[in-house]
Formats: sequence, C-alpha cells, structure tokens
Amino acid sequence: MVENNFTMGAVYLGGYAVECALKVILLSTYPDRERPDAIQQFRGIKAHDYNWLIAEYRRRGGPSLPIPVARALSSLAPWGTDLRYNPRTAFPGNAEEFFVAAECVIDWATKRV
Repeated sequence: MVENNFTMGAVYLGGYAVECALKVILLSTYPDRERPDAIQQFRGIKAHDYNWLIAEYRRRGGPSLPIPVARALSSLAPWGTDLRYNPRTAFPGNAEEFFVAAECVIDWATKRV
C-alpha cells in the first residue's frame, strides 16, 4: 500500500507539473502587461484541463504541437486533480509511461519559453 501511495503522489505531482508548464506557455503568448489579467482565467476546473490549456495556447497563436508532444498529452489523459484527494486509489494508467510522457511535455514547454 505504501508503494501505491508514493506512486499516486508522484503521478499527481507529475501531472501538476505538466499543468504548470502548459500554463507558462499559455502565459508566454500574452504581453507582460496583460499577464496578471490572463492569470485570472486559471480558475475552476478548466484551469486543470490540459486540452483547454492547449486550445487557448493555439487560439492565441501558439504553434501546433509536435507529434511526440501531442501523443504524450494523450497518454496523460488519466491524470486529474482528484488524484490528490484519494491517494489510495490505483492509478488507471501505467505510471512509468506517465512519467515519460510528462517529461516529454515539460521538456517541450521549457524550450518554448
């Protein structure tokens, strides 16, 4: 059980890191003076939705995702903020694959800003 709790905690934090990376690239599409107002859109459930974050990034002129990044985001689909509330639940995906995909997205986002 302890290993599962550590895995779930790591998956939650990894997914949260992806979310933060996506928010950074979205904010990078705003001029500095508009960023404080733009941050206000990061409220509610949509702010945790990878698809919404990417759609907003694209809507603001961000380039298409490289194929490996798009695939990685697809494999991150089992992540959600509910993981932090019930760490005893088994992760519905493969944790190792999740971490590889998370690293791919974070590396890409880091290079974008």
